[in-house]
Amino acid sequence: MQPYPLGAAEWLGKWYVKGHSLNNPLFVKHPLPEVSGNIEREIIVTAPPGWACSGGCWTPDSTRYLDTIHVEIKGFDPNPLPDTGDYHIVGRNDTVRHPQGTYGKSDTINKVKEIAKEYFRKTKGRKLSVNDISLPKGGLFDYKNTWATPHKEHRTGTDVDINRKDGGGVFTDCWEDKKLKDAVREVANRKPYPVLRCEDDAGRPVPPDDPSGKFKHIDFD
Repeated sequence: MQPYPLGAAEWLGKWYVKGHSLNNPLFVKHPLPEVSGNIEREIIVTAPPGWACSGGCWTPDSTRYLDTIHVEIKGFDPNPLPDTGDYHIVGRNDTVRHPQGTYGKSDTINKVKEIAKEYFRKTKGRKLSVNDISLPKGGLFDYKNTWATPHKEHRTGTDVDINRKDGGGVFTDCWEDKKLKDAVREVANRKPYPVLRCEDDAGRPVPPDDPSGKFKHIDFD
């Protein structure tokens, strides 16, 4: 028994099943959205013509089921990157739409802290200023409030944006921030990740020495 999409426009988004189910379960698969969180699902089973509902009925000839599906990225640290005040700060530009934008995989969070410590040491007391990581459960990060698909790298908790102005008030574009490059390189310890990527105004990666690469993005996976 297989689900079939209805062709008529008035049935758009609905499904029907051909055949007698007997005691066999019915599975209807559908793609999950890019947005994390709870999805409320409604299923209405209608009896064929001439038949009637016999128990737990919603209407005389139908049964209604409601449930909730939870969508999230696995492996996230339950706590956001904290603003401890001792070696790094978290400074997001927009805390209205997404006040909780500094969650990520546990390994990402731990390595951000290591990079911050190295940066603090190398700059003799300047704090690393961290911007966006991911939302508490991952998924589409709608930082422009358009529900388009921006910030696509920030859905799985393994990418971090660093503010150009650090906690010491020093403003440095990515391509010239040698202290941050050195801090990331030391934490990577000859492994491919984490790696500092410089991005232009459109969010595209550019070569490390390209002056258009103003924005700082650290990839942890």
